[in-house]
Amino acid sequence: MNNDAIYSSPPLGYLLYRCFRAVTNDLAHRFEAHGCPITVEQWRVLAVLRLRNGQTQNELSLFLGQEKTGVSRLIRALEKKGYIYRKSEEADRRVRRVFLTKKARTQEDEFLQLAIQTLDVARTGLNDEDLSQFKGYLTTVITNLEGNNGE
Repeated sequence: MNNDAIYSSPPLGYLLYRCFRAVTNDLAHRFEAHGCPITVEQWRVLAVLRLRNGQTQNELSLFLGQEKTGVSRLIRALEKKGYIYRKSEEADRRVRRVFLTKKARTQEDEFLQLAIQTLDVARTGLNDEDLSQFKGYLTTVITNLEGNNGE
């Protein structure tokens, strides 16, 4: 592979970072403008639980690609706000699963619509085929890097 293509201006890493920050910033502005009492990082936890309610903190960490301590901090904040609760498993009391509360369920559609608006803006100018290819490229980059440990 030609390294010139990788390191050309602007570099791939820079573009990936800018893309992530642009999406995060847009959604943060939407949450703020609508008076949403959560952060984008907290929304990511709620969004996972919306699809996979009852995850352990470790499972959430793996799915989000975040350190356990960071996820623990997000869980505590969401619990304090009344959006989630933790429940120990009967078989092993050390294992605590995280669940959405009724409060979270009543507000999740509002949060989701704002996230959809951000993604709709992000994909402006991309048709379905473009978006599918883009997702494929990103998935390839993620697969190439995960588990590689810098080797």
